[in-house]
Amino acid sequence: MFSLSLTSLSYIIFVVVFVFVYYMVHRRFRWIVLLAASVLFFIVVSGAASIPWLLLGAATTYAGARLIGRMKKEAGKRAILAIVLVLVLGELFLLKYTRGLPFTAPIAVSFYSLSILGYVLDVYWGVTKAEENPFLYLLYVTYFPQMTSGPVTRYRLMQPQLREGAAFSYDKVKNGLIRIVYGMMKKCVIADLCAVMVSEVFGDTVTYQGAYVLLGVMLFALELYADFSGCMDIVLGTSECFGIELPENFDIPFSSVTMSEFWRRWHITLGVWFKDYVLYPLLKTAPFQKLNTVCVEKFGRKKGRKPATYLGLLAVWFLIGYWHGGAMHYVIGSGLLHWFYIVSGELFEEPVKKLTRRLHIDRRAKGYVLLQRLKVFFLVCSGFVFFRSETSYQACKMLYRMAVPFERGFFTGFSVWKLGLGAYELCFLSIGCAVMWTVSGFKLRRRDIRTALAGQHAVVRYAVYLLLCALVLLGMMRGFGADVSYFIYNKF
Repeated sequence: MFSLSLTSLSYIIFVVVFVFVYYMVHRRFRWIVLLAASVLFFIVVSGAASIPWLLLGAATTYAGARLIGRMKKEAGKRAILAIVLVLVLGELFLLKYTRGLPFTAPIAVSFYSLSILGYVLDVYWGVTKAEENPFLYLLYVTYFPQMTSGPVTRYRLMQPQLREGAAFSYDKVKNGLIRIVYGMMKKCVIADLCAVMVSEVFGDTVTYQGAYVLLGVMLFALELYADFSGCMDIVLGTSECFGIELPENFDIPFSSVTMSEFWRRWHITLGVWFKDYVLYPLLKTAPFQKLNTVCVEKFGRKKGRKPATYLGLLAVWFLIGYWHGGAMHYVIGSGLLHWFYIVSGELFEEPVKKLTRRLHIDRRAKGYVLLQRLKVFFLVCSGFVFFRSETSYQACKMLYRMAVPFERGFFTGFSVWKLGLGAYELCFLSIGCAVMWTVSGFKLRRRDIRTALAGQHAVVRYAVYLLLCALVLLGMMRGFGADVSYFIYNKF
């Protein structure tokens, strides 16, 4: 059966064919090529049955934005905006959070719903003008590289790139293909091998405890990062081949020293969307303004502004958690728990600074920074336990099992073999992680490894390219016991 999974050879062929056609036609017609590719991709991946739902969301926001743009009275604009919000959010709720109904939800419905809602709100606020061409707007909604797991985009940034097309650039096409293969490697080798061990631990909460559970949770953090960021590498690399820039979604998040910093580096476009379209408007409402005024008068300007902000953040993090799936373990693990960590971190920031000064601890020292990064990593992992578990009860059970005394045999034997992988798979996992950490090291120093490779001898460059391709091909052929066509965030 024909497949356009992002980790399939057919996807590579699909991209290469449409990149060729894209640059062969006149520049003003290139958006039409992209629209044809996007519609074809959507039909193959999502199925014809989900087309009406996609068109409903696109048509509602297109027509709503046009009406808002023509309205003179503010009351009329607010009424149209309210109708659009109800229809789009109602469709999202129906498709994503209801069970047992015979509906086929489109792929990436959670992601493109946020993008089109942001577009309508931008038109309402006067940030951008309503698009007149319905087919160009449909391209924005269906743009195939991001029709899997985002990123969440802004129309005002995407529209000029989609409409005008891009001049052919050999370097962009080459770098885009390199990034696609790198993303495939992260998924097919690192994420899928970790998934085998993670499934073993999370699937048997009776046998595994202590160090095994801790290892399983840490491996899931690695799996999720390699899976989601690998997907983004494929997506952004594909778009780069067409000369279209999509926003980055990850910025070496595990280098963060605070939880606030982590969430500025992880799933960036989702956090920015909720900040711009939920938090800031919420803080401008009358109740929050009144609360802010009262607190400023009582506690002073600096401290008095925090209660309203923290309350607004509570609402935002609840919605982020709910967006992930509606169940309580998502609300806790992807929302409220992180709100608690962020707020607690800010409240204790000054006392910690005073304590470190009193103890003559250099907060910029490598050892201290490493401890801060480890702290953030384990706090994030506690949330990932809820994200990976089926229920909140199972998550709490996993955390409890992690806290019991470690098995002595775990440290005396090579016990990771008990989790489903042999020496061959562990070798490939180690190579994949070494490649990923090398790339992350370059990025941490604000250097692009593709640019660095371009300056190397041809033998070095092509040896690296062949290594990446070999890892991907072996991962695809062997499967490593996992479904290489499935990305974790596809279900969101």
